[in-house]
Amino acid sequence: MQPNDSELPGYTSYRANRVEFSDQTCQLEDGKGRPWIWLTIRSRTRDRARLPLFCEGDKIEGSVEVDFDKTSGAKGVSVAVTGSVTEVGQEEFKFLQLHEALWTREASTAPKDKHRWPFSIPLPDKVPVQNESYALPPSFSERGSPVYVDYRVTVAVRRGGLRVNHTLASVLVYMSTSYAPMPSQLRQLAYSEGAMIIGPEGDPEGWKTLQPLRISGTLFNTKPVTVECTLAISSPVAFAAGSPIPLFMTFSSVDEQALDLLSTPSSIKIHLIRERLVGSSANKGKGQTDRTFREPISAAFFWSPSEASPEKGKRVLQGELEVKKGTTPSFTFHGFL
Repeated sequence: MQPNDSELPGYTSYRANRVEFSDQTCQLEDGKGRPWIWLTIRSRTRDRARLPLFCEGDKIEGSVEVDFDKTSGAKGVSVAVTGSVTEVGQEEFKFLQLHEALWTREASTAPKDKHRWPFSIPLPDKVPVQNESYALPPSFSERGSPVYVDYRVTVAVRRGGLRVNHTLASVLVYMSTSYAPMPSQLRQLAYSEGAMIIGPEGDPEGWKTLQPLRISGTLFNTKPVTVECTLAISSPVAFAAGSPIPLFMTFSSVDEQALDLLSTPSSIKIHLIRERLVGSSANKGKGQTDRTFREPISAAFFWSPSEASPEKGKRVLQGELEVKKGTTPSFTFHGFL
């Protein structure tokens, strides 16, 4: 998903400094309820009740074990890692297909009893799709979503003739990882000293100030007023999931009463909107597809900075807009923005 041009912030996630991997195992049973194929995946997931988790640059590692006493006619054992995009009402499109043969009858005779093979499949940085190159998109599966991005590890025991192959699959969770850019030096200093952050006037490099918005109306149905509102978003406009987006809102007017009414924190409604563009024209940008989905994912709150007295004709509010933990990072992929 991509922010609208440069007006809205992107959001990203931090790469863990210390990586701990653990094993998770799933199994396939025969007709009598006896397990005979085991797939063990080593991933970042610590809770075995959750799906295996991988991040950018990881290898899909683990092992496959097969009990050959419980099958006959096996001609090969392989493991594959696949990634696919499925648009509701459309066929699945596989953008990633990595395959590793673990054993074939042509190479050696069939093992006896149980046999185990380790595997290690590195994930590529990018994948080609219709003459374009894209970074691997993160897993995306939400109820009601028009598009899903899925990753799987599949074990296949190939059998000869017209006999059905045996397969065992596990869904993976893949996350793209990156660092959120560092804030300005003045904001870093404020954070380190526990002081109030400096606004756009005192720290112009640390803020992206949007175009002013003029609001005209009639106060108490008797007096026409005009108030100019200016929103500033902390810069660089990319933020880690689970962190706040600092905001500054400035109101200017010759009418002090209108300023007092509009500059109350409860009067301001600002939301972080997630926008998804779907379809073959999605990557051309906003306005190129009629399949656009938007939903608010968080709301900002504001407060008045501690000042001795407000400046005449001007009011300033400070605020924060939370990027909730677990928010899918912004990404661009073929047919999905």
